[in-house]
Amino acid sequence: MHIQVLLATNDLSCQKFFHQGLRFYQHLFRLEICSSIDELLQRSFTFPYHLIILDAALRATPQFSILMSKRAELRAPLLVSVEKEHEMLSWRQYFPDADDIIVRSSKMFKQLPIFLQSIYQKKRIFQQRQQSKLKPVSPPTIDPERESDVGVCIVDQKYRFISVHPKISKALGYSETELLALSLDDLVHPDHFVSYQHWLAERADEKKTNPFLTTLFSRDGHAIPVKLQFRPYRNAHHQIIHYNLEIQLLRQGGNGSFSTNGTVDQLKMVTEISNIMRSGREKSLHAYLESIARLALTLFKFHRVTLALLDRRRGAFLKQIMLGYSTKNGSRERVLEIPQTVIKKIFEQKYNVRVIYRNKQLDKFQLEPFSLEERRLQPREDERNWDPNNVVILNLSDQSQRSFGYISMDQPIGRFSPKRSVFHNFELFSKLSSLAIENYYHYASLEKRTRRLKRLLITGNIFKLALTGTEVMREMVWSIRFSLDFQLVMLGIADSRSNKVIIKSVSCHDHVKTLQLQGLSIPFDQLKLALAAHETIGAAILTRKPEDIFSSVKNIYYDKKFEHGDDAGWNWWHMLIVPVPGPKNYPLGYLFVDDPADNLLPNREIVQTLEIFAQQLSIALKNRYLYLQEKKKFEVLREQLDHGSKSDRSEVPQHWLKDILFR
Repeated sequence: MHIQVLLATNDLSCQKFFHQGLRFYQHLFRLEICSSIDELLQRSFTFPYHLIILDAALRATPQFSILMSKRAELRAPLLVSVEKEHEMLSWRQYFPDADDIIVRSSKMFKQLPIFLQSIYQKKRIFQQRQQSKLKPVSPPTIDPERESDVGVCIVDQKYRFISVHPKISKALGYSETELLALSLDDLVHPDHFVSYQHWLAERADEKKTNPFLTTLFSRDGHAIPVKLQFRPYRNAHHQIIHYNLEIQLLRQGGNGSFSTNGTVDQLKMVTEISNIMRSGREKSLHAYLESIARLALTLFKFHRVTLALLDRRRGAFLKQIMLGYSTKNGSRERVLEIPQTVIKKIFEQKYNVRVIYRNKQLDKFQLEPFSLEERRLQPREDERNWDPNNVVILNLSDQSQRSFGYISMDQPIGRFSPKRSVFHNFELFSKLSSLAIENYYHYASLEKRTRRLKRLLITGNIFKLALTGTEVMREMVWSIRFSLDFQLVMLGIADSRSNKVIIKSVSCHDHVKTLQLQGLSIPFDQLKLALAAHETIGAAILTRKPEDIFSSVKNIYYDKKFEHGDDAGWNWWHMLIVPVPGPKNYPLGYLFVDDPADNLLPNREIVQTLEIFAQQLSIALKNRYLYLQEKKKFEVLREQLDHGSKSDRSEVPQHWLKDILFR
């Protein structure tokens, strides 16, 4: 069903504003235009429009008084469109029967479809209430004996605050200026918003409304139980100018009956995550992770949150962000490292959301299989008796469902158990947070690699002919380790005489290991036979199992041989070998790289970069060889000229010497 909108205007800029604002929402709205008030009245009485919009410029026409007299006969909401914001107040006083004012601004242009839809939905609820005469759905009751303070505020016909009582401002935690920019709709708890809309629709034009029990959100996220009551204020023509809103603050019981964790605005969640991802390129990792953790506190209304990431070298999750924790006991008593096996046990069935109750022990997982069961099957405690030590854990995983971190939250505001409806939002938040953190790491690693490769291009040391062959090879292995974050890079040159590959240059974080590895030799025939049995990635070879020919290298480098359970982890037996091309498809040597900083198997992009390095090394060594040959020829010629007679030297043509040296 389409929302039929009738626009009365003779201004082209007004027509363009509404046409452009609704052009992508033609499946929801049907916009018709008339040029006069007479035509507006004629069409509105012959066709049931859902919304009527009047251009403020038609106020100067004589038909405007007729429209005011027949306003009650129009069944559709009447909106007035003004060009400037300062005209809103005068129009509310001059034409109070208008349902709302539309300012043709850039802000309203973006919100126009949502704004019109909200007006239509509210009118429809009112009509349904009038037709069905159903009783409103009342929220949970609160003992009236616990009533405390009362504050009177003034709101306009759209329930936007005009003046605020100091008690209400203090109780909600907002300043008076902040509340004047909000409406009552912005503060009502989402769980009670539908019944709140029914109550407003039923209110109509009654002189005094029945009280409505609900909760309002304070600035820090607390749910404050209140009792609302409207008293309309009318002018001499019996027209409502504004409302006196009585807000009665109620004392909340020990356990309470309102959950602060029942509803999450998913649009807000996605928008905030998107904003974090866009602005994250300018932030440090700590500030980036902290913004995600603070968003979790804001959305799900918890007091404390922890964000931890996996350190594959330590085999543990390291806590990066801890918000809401007291510093009185000192940081020494906190556990900052969680073994990887513990988190793996929690999420071993690929679940993304888990709740650990205070009386459930992880080491009893085999005896109590339902103690950590999936969120839809997990036994739940009474939502009023949520223990502050209960912890909600969200899994952070990559595309292959491998955990690389987690977010834990405890001590919800009011200590109420999160409703089942919010667990879907927990899972959605874990997916979005995983995507955001992966995106940051991918961009950071790419930016670092690009920055380092630019430095190598600027210096270009390997192509300096003054460097010796040893210095060229040393510069190359250091450049690979510097730009691609491998902890061990070795260059082996094939020796045709001994039929071995001799390690000529090594770049390693340990100087002693560097000296031990340099000079090792590997039989060339055994190396080719071993490499033929392993996986190839382009021109490179990745060893997938232990090889005896690399045992000496592994024994020297690895103090402790570790293994990862997942297929993406780098184990001690892995080695990436890239051949250095030589003449006639015969390898000049091999690049051996080991122990990546992130302990993950290299992707195709890294392998291609290594192949480029191998090509550049081959060119640099070849240039060095040709340079030495030409230099030797030059020395011989210069020696011949020095020992020749003066007459002989004079007879040597200058161009002949250039031909010999530079042919």
